[in-house]
Amino acid sequence: MRLISEQLGLTRTFFLKERLRAIPLVSKATPDIMRVDKEKLEACYIEDETIFKAINFISQLIMKAGYHFEGEDNSVAFVEGFFEGIGSRGGLITVEELLERTFRYQCIYGDAFWEIIRAGNKTGKIPGTINDLDIIDPKRMDYAKTTRQLIALDKSLNPIGYTYRLPYGIEPPKIIEPPENVILTGREIFLPPERIAHFKMFPFGEGFYGLGLIEPIYTITQWKLKNLEGFGNAAIRLGNPLIVGKVGDAAHEPTTDQIQSMANELKDISAQNAFAHSYYDQLYILESKGVRFLRTYLDFWVDQQVTGLMVPKPFATGLGEATNRATLKSQEYMLKLSLYPIIKRTLSEIQRKIISPLCIDRNLRPPKMVWGEIALEEMDAKVDRITKLVKAGLIQPDRRLEDFIRKIEELPAKV
Repeated sequence: MRLISEQLGLTRTFFLKERLRAIPLVSKATPDIMRVDKEKLEACYIEDETIFKAINFISQLIMKAGYHFEGEDNSVAFVEGFFEGIGSRGGLITVEELLERTFRYQCIYGDAFWEIIRAGNKTGKIPGTINDLDIIDPKRMDYAKTTRQLIALDKSLNPIGYTYRLPYGIEPPKIIEPPENVILTGREIFLPPERIAHFKMFPFGEGFYGLGLIEPIYTITQWKLKNLEGFGNAAIRLGNPLIVGKVGDAAHEPTTDQIQSMANELKDISAQNAFAHSYYDQLYILESKGVRFLRTYLDFWVDQQVTGLMVPKPFATGLGEATNRATLKSQEYMLKLSLYPIIKRTLSEIQRKIISPLCIDRNLRPPKMVWGEIALEEMDAKVDRITKLVKAGLIQPDRRLEDFIRKIEELPAKV
């Protein structure tokens, strides 16, 4: 991500600081429910294979559907050109990576943030036009807070801005002064709402924060990881059983030297060596008991995780287990129903914070960003279904249908 402090310098104006100072502040408490730290949510995504695979599956499935713009030709051409050029005018990320990480970050953290990079303005009276976009680490973002650590709001009860926590070693610049009653720590900088696009997966309560897929199953995941560690230790012990030596008996009380001698001989024992011992000394193997039952507990935790991740178990685990086809189809349908609201909220924020300002600044009518259909089926199945509909006379072949088929088959457009 391009350093935010550099971008803020492009729009530092007296007008902006005075406008921010003039906003009356009220405050709103953060949710009373104790939230899981975003660092811990990220650790679950990295450490748990079920969560990792399920979230990547969701983001890749959404991105596979693609998007396009609908509206007046000149507006569509302009917005398409802007999105295709993302990462070449100040940011360091392509539009595909920006969108994929936006959906993935929402799944992991519940929130995703874009930095809206604005160009300079000659008059110095208003913020510059949007020049580029970049992704921000959600772990470093929060709302601007008051002295009582409450969210600072304006008269309309909208957040007055955000704070970004700089990494260690970077001196925070004094570029945009925060409004009165907004408190910054030593490594925080203030960002007005014009600089940020905030995406929330599942807003709740007052709607200030989003809820991702990991947080509701965080405790379950911790239990699973602890059980998995125990299962691994038991499996290691089963494959490498511990040999125990019993020295002496009731008639032959062992000395300390005899016990130590037996321990030294057992410490380096392997399948290639042997040693002699008195008839009253005994050797036996200490094995883990009931290891096979631990797998049942692990399967239980995975089932609980899959319930919270929305993804059908065969897709979340990657295992080809026997699943009734009709049941799997029903699960696929429910998954698509769950994803559409997430896509809709994401597109709504892009439309409000990016597309509309872009076009209004240039006296264009904003086009609409439209997401494609989420399809889990094979492409051959879709083409076969279209063919049957044509043969049955339910749809008639025309230029639009031909263009559609050429598009999904990645064939060149008809001249």
